Amino acid sequence: MRWKPPILLAAAVLAACASGRDDLAAWAPQDPAPEAPSEPLEEAVPGETVPGEAGAGPLRQELTISAAVAEALAHNRAVQQARLNVAIGIDNTQEARSALFPQLSVLGSYDAVDKPRQIVTGGGAITTAPYNTWGFAAVVDFPVFAFGRHMNTWRAAKLAQQSAESLQRAIESDTAAAVTAAAFDVLETIQAIDVARSNEEALAQQVKDAQAQLSAGSATKVAVLEASVEYDVAKRQREKLESLVPVRKMALNKLLGRPASGPIEVADEPTLRAPIWQLEPLVEEALDRRPEIRAARLDVAAAERTLQATIGGELGEIRGSVVWDTDDNPFRAPSDQLNLGVTYEVPVFTAGARSARVRRARHQLESTAIVVRDLEANVRTEVAEAYRTAVENYRDIAVARSAVERQEESVRIQREKFQNGRATSREVLDSVALLRNARFELVNATYSYNIALRELVRARGADPREDPFAEVVVTAPPAAGAPATLEGEMEEAMRKAAPGSEGAPGAEAGADGVPK
Repeated sequence: MRWKPPILLAAAVLAACASGRDDLAAWAPQDPAPEAPSEPLEEAVPGETVPGEAGAGPLRQELTISAAVAEALAHNRAVQQARLNVAIGIDNTQEARSALFPQLSVLGSYDAVDKPRQIVTGGGAITTAPYNTWGFAAVVDFPVFAFGRHMNTWRAAKLAQQSAESLQRAIESDTAAAVTAAAFDVLETIQAIDVARSNEEALAQQVKDAQAQLSAGSATKVAVLEASVEYDVAKRQREKLESLVPVRKMALNKLLGRPASGPIEVADEPTLRAPIWQLEPLVEEALDRRPEIRAARLDVAAAERTLQATIGGELGEIRGSVVWDTDDNPFRAPSDQLNLGVTYEVPVFTAGARSARVRRARHQLESTAIVVRDLEANVRTEVAEAYRTAVENYRDIAVARSAVERQEESVRIQREKFQNGRATSREVLDSVALLRNARFELVNATYSYNIALRELVRARGADPREDPFAEVVVTAPPAAGAPATLEGEMEEAMRKAAPGSEGAPGAEAGADGVPK
């Protein structure tokens, strides 16, 4: 009946392996499911779908800004990498937490001899018959007291996990800003093409008018040549812009996690709504909400826990153990015993390694604290710059629109004068060039303003899915006498600039030449 123990041992080992596989499957890192977009992606027209590199279904080719941001947050590679870092942080936390609980290990052995065997002893040789032996042991090892090392290590891992989550939100916010800028770059280029085409048509008409005047004898051939040169320049400018569109679409596709050469169209319009703004509340909001700052502060807390764990680890650890073993070795009496033990281990001499570990943990804590202070200073600067850019671009829109209206009227007047022989072709071409520049400035200011709004959302630390074109509401009321909106501020500036009012042109100027 000696065959039963090996079979029982094998069955126990197989069962342990099966259980171990289940445990490993439960603890194995799982691919984090990508967050669902805030809006479901619409199905593209059959036959015109583009397979997503991120494993998504059909991707629609025509996107609004919000849909593009949602798609990027689901499939952008940097965002996916950030999610994997969060998953790694969860795994590290679970591993550190496991040190607080008892650890169970199982040992088994089996030995079989199928031939007689001679064992030489001091009294002579002993011949043994064929035999087989087996042994089994179960060991439970558990911490008793470790001066807080395991607990602080677990808490440090938990804080590091939360830091990774904050960094993921920061990357999502950066991605949303980059997608918005890339999408508006595409729209800006397309609108700039329309402006260039309109300018090209105006110059083509000027070439015809100059040729007609030349035929009538009221213009010189130089006028025709000048108009032709300007027309060629405008045509070349349009061609350059048209070649830029696919490049900018590739950049947008890359941010969305799509094939770079896949077709894509952006269907959206820039906004001209003015936000309610005040700088100081925006700065305070950013210092409180920016995920980068939150991540850095969590890193400081994790470094503090790591320092405490390092100090605790140098003070030693008390561990308990429970061992049960059994065997049927024929050369000794069968054993079936339970052993209980308590051990205390403390490093006595480490050749300076102990003090080096503690110093390194302290230096890491000081380094992370410096990072927080540096980030806070950078955030203040970023918010102020994003705020200033949004304000200036909004003002530029009004200035550029007024310049376009004036130059359109100037072109009309100069063209009439040219047809009546009271203006030269050069004067008409100069007015057309000024109109072209004014139109490009209007396009640039409009899209730059919308990009600046998204950057302001990012700088404030708002959710990347938040509508960047909604009003930026602040809790603090405007200062006494200050306009509440950019529109009100512009109206106030125009009122002050009116003739006869304080601050109007010709009013008393300061030492720098700027009106007081």
